[in-house]
Amino acid sequence: LGEKPMIQRTYEQASRAANLDALYVATDDERIRACVEGFGGKCVMTADCATGTDRCWQAVNRIDEHFDVVLNIQGDEPCVEPAHIDAVTQALYDAPDDVNICAVAAPIRTEAAARNLAVTKVVMDKDNYALYFSRSLIPGSKSGQWNRHVMYYKNCGMYCFKREFLGVFASRPKGPLQTEEDLEQLKVLEMGQRLKMVIVADAVGGIDTPEQLDELDRQLRELGRPDLTSSPSGAVGGAAAAADNDG
Repeated sequence: LGEKPMIQRTYEQASRAANLDALYVATDDERIRACVEGFGGKCVMTADCATGTDRCWQAVNRIDEHFDVVLNIQGDEPCVEPAHIDAVTQALYDAPDDVNICAVAAPIRTEAAARNLAVTKVVMDKDNYALYFSRSLIPGSKSGQWNRHVMYYKNCGMYCFKREFLGVFASRPKGPLQTEEDLEQLKVLEMGQRLKMVIVADAVGGIDTPEQLDELDRQLRELGRPDLTSSPSGAVGGAAAAADNDG
């Protein structure tokens, strides 16, 4: 991606955030470890894990540092915004004591994205706490039609946990809603926990296909943008784990 590995792009973008005290890539792949250490990043090896959250929990228990808050960033998001990292971590510090997790949401701009089963939709209450996540179009209507006057939101896949809750969350089995939708964040709601959403103006997603990777690479080359200081328009999934404490 612009002559740099995607994980390096993601790592460098995340490292620009002000609220992170440490940044690690968590992986079970020796090739990724070699890549990360090759560009001077920190890496922690884990076993094969079913989910990114499981990998984060393994990672924080293998790192010789203590963190009060752990942020899970997908490793295939080279356009991750440092400002979003700072916003979601700050939101958790500012949240009531009974809130153990925050995440990021952004508006959905097109009907195609709203109907895309790969795009996770979220509906929230008046205080921006998640009510439900779905692959389906939510909120829905009797007609089942897209309504251009309704604001639809997508979940951006960045999760900020209190460390103690991360351990509890990772130890719980899947619930029926999580299983049916295949959305891990539904386990939070099934546990009776509140999940605070931080709304941002826009967010580029993860790279899920070779075509998306090629398109972003083309944009970077055309724009002459070696540093990715802001997100080009384009779609950009893997796992990098970022941990932070003390704000």
